[in-house]
Amino acid sequence: MFEFRTGQPEEHIITALWDKICSLTNNTQLMGDVQAWFREDVGNDGAVVLYKNGELAGVCSGVMHKHHFTSVIVFVFPEYLPDLDVKLFYEKITEIWTNLPGVERIMAEFESWRKIFGPSCPEYDLSEFGFNRHTRLLMQADLTGYQTEKKARRYSSDKTDLLFEIKPLTKEHFPRVRKILSGIVEPGLEDVWDEAFIDYNIEKCLTDVAETENSVCKGAFVKGELQGFLFVDPQGFVRYTAVSKKIAGKGIGTALMKTGLDKLAALGVSNSKLIVTEVNKPAVRLYEKTGFKEIGRYSVWTWHKKS
Repeated sequence: MFEFRTGQPEEHIITALWDKICSLTNNTQLMGDVQAWFREDVGNDGAVVLYKNGELAGVCSGVMHKHHFTSVIVFVFPEYLPDLDVKLFYEKITEIWTNLPGVERIMAEFESWRKIFGPSCPEYDLSEFGFNRHTRLLMQADLTGYQTEKKARRYSSDKTDLLFEIKPLTKEHFPRVRKILSGIVEPGLEDVWDEAFIDYNIEKCLTDVAETENSVCKGAFVKGELQGFLFVDPQGFVRYTAVSKKIAGKGIGTALMKTGLDKLAALGVSNSKLIVTEVNKPAVRLYEKTGFKEIGRYSVWTWHKKS
């Protein structure tokens, strides 16, 4: 009989979970992601620890940010998988998540953890429990042999007579970054897109990219005002890019992406990756235009508490 316990796990439970995961994989890069999750996120009130006949059997948890809950891990010990009713398992944990105090929006994304845990991160169609499915594309641009171009900082759009400059971003520009994001909604993420979601992503861009050596943080300025931006981490992963709604479609996004790829190639990065929601067609076209190709796809599940 499986039992679900909620709340902050005790330290010896966290240690046991970590030891079990270490025994199942030796991929140091992926383990770094898991270690960061354990260091920062285990122990929040959204943690659900799974037991079987009193023995530790797995964990489901995520990041709580204001009224958002983002599921970042689902892991069941392999020896207990044969006895697991996956439907009942997800029925129980989604019931727990959707009833967490103050939670209004949830985004659950399991694909990256399946790469680490395989079947130990079981999949299920969460639409049965009121969640909406969105397909996300993983895209990659090969930078091997990429020839960097010497570009002027000042650009003229080939579609209009709009002039803009590409310049580095600083922390002082983040209020304007937030304003740009507040004026748009990314297609496919309507269930979770609100001020708290924007704040969380801006904080991640600031701590994971803007304050990290060899990252790419560029802005497009029109008459001195920031109208678009690009954040890429040192490994070449595009964390965020957006253009102000009022001047979208005028070449700024293309110029930002090309500038970013130039910088990555100059730093010796072999490829750049990004994730985009399939229904965000303008963004997909932009990325394809700048050399990105689809290399995979996966599902994201979102839930929004109805008023």
